[in-house]
Amino acid sequence: MIRTSLSAIFKLFDETSGSAEEDVELFNETVLMTLSRATSVDSNIHPAEIGLVRDMVSELTGQDITDSDVRVAANSHIYEEGSLSRYLNAVSVRLPVERKIALINALATIIKADERITEREVFFFNMVVSDLNLRASDLVGLNQTQAF
Repeated sequence: MIRTSLSAIFKLFDETSGSAEEDVELFNETVLMTLSRATSVDSNIHPAEIGLVRDMVSELTGQDITDSDVRVAANSHIYEEGSLSRYLNAVSVRLPVERKIALINALATIIKADERITEREVFFFNMVVSDLNLRASDLVGLNQTQAF
């Protein structure tokens, strides 16, 4: 079960490397934290977004969460301790590109859920991409296959 206390995120700042199990927990909490936060970026939490976050978290992590879990993570006390950018930058070094891309694709799906995309949502999306240290080539699947 993903902890809405986001304890793996907090623990990240106490150590630089962890076990494979801790990395999975870190990814799961990052997914919950990021997708949940996306629901409140435009100050209009659409019910479709909450349900979609539940579905996307389940798809990416294999964990089931409730609407309440999404709302708690969206307004978590974690944001009083530091910005989402700070957490995503720290998490970035521990997540493989494939997991980052999966999260970004899920984020785009959440943003499109209410069939309107605001300037704040676009800003949030770009911030998450940047904070995860992704490049445009990563987003479109361009991977180098040959060196000079």
